[in-house]
Amino acid sequence: MHEAIERLRKTLDENFYTDEEFCSRTQFQIGRIYLAYLNDYKSAEKEFRILLEKYPNSEYTNHPFVAHLKGD
Repeated sequence: MHEAIERLRKTLDENFYTDEEFCSRTQFQIGRIYLAYLNDYKSAEKEFRILLEKYPNSEYTNHPFVAHLKGD
């Protein structure tokens, strides 16, 4: 799973993709892997907060994994 996270991070770090929804989905997937597969809630929250910060208008900010962080 860590290899998948690194590949997703690399995709974002290259700044090759300009589609904001694609990038927000990629960021969401990083958080989802931490949460659902690695049971690392602290890292998942960190990644979801990055999603909220960088892509506040993304549809993924309304996902239950993320939406509860909006009020903090």
